Amino acid sequence: MRRAGALRGSDVFVVRYAPDGTAVGATPEVNVLPAASDVSITALGGRRVRVSSPQAAMLDVYDLLGRAVRRHPVSAGRTDVDLSDLRPGAYALRAGTASTIVLLR
Repeated sequence: MRRAGALRGSDVFVVRYAPDGTAVGATPEVNVLPAASDVSITALGGRRVRVSSPQAAMLDVYDLLGRAVRRHPVSAGRTDVDLSDLRPGAYALRAGTASTIVLLR
């Protein structure tokens, strides 16, 4: 059951930041990692993210205090990662040298 005024759609939102650190938007589906890294993270419905990488890597998940809360192997190609075991909140995701922030509700 949703509360009045609750957000609809995906349960994972990606927050994008300008170079000065100002949040410039949040969206449920966006390629958030630089193209130069050849790695992308796309929010899927149901608190899942898809990591696309040309080679095997690790997806590291941190809370906003910088504590590692999860580590997930990523195969070359596409790997769907279920984040439903995490509590609602903001998390930093890092794959290779690229990173982003997701909000789980």
